[in-house]
Amino acid sequence: MREIKFRAWDKSKSEWLGADAWFVRSHDSVLVVWPEVAKGMQVSVHMETLDSSRVALMEYTGRKDENGVDVYDGDIITLIDLASDYTEKVSREKFGAFVVEWSEHLSGWYPKSLNGYEPDETWWDTWEIKVIGNIYENPELLEAAS
Repeated sequence: MREIKFRAWDKSKSEWLGADAWFVRSHDSVLVVWPEVAKGMQVSVHMETLDSSRVALMEYTGRKDENGVDVYDGDIITLIDLASDYTEKVSREKFGAFVVEWSEHLSGWYPKSLNGYEPDETWWDTWEIKVIGNIYENPELLEAAS
């Protein structure tokens, strides 16, 4: 069973909301809760309600890349086919970059191709994944890959 966790990007400030924050989303707002910890104990809680159009919540997929980095919805990744002898450079040139998105059709996370190449449903198991950025901090990777 995978760990359930989220990260959140504040679109208006172009920055991540606190790494230790909790998020509660309603249809038009996001409640952000930051625990304040001192000497290993929670001593207080700070809360702020933000308009949901301002906050992008990204869910952890339960997977890590080749370097142990958590893979989230909205991450930009490269894939290396483990069944081939392609190097990372050849794989990147051949397959390009992908954006991790939820697929209703597959009921799971899937790499959306930026150049038209579509891996099969076994991509988590037969491809090596490397996070190279995300759609908010690195939009230039989207432009370069398409």
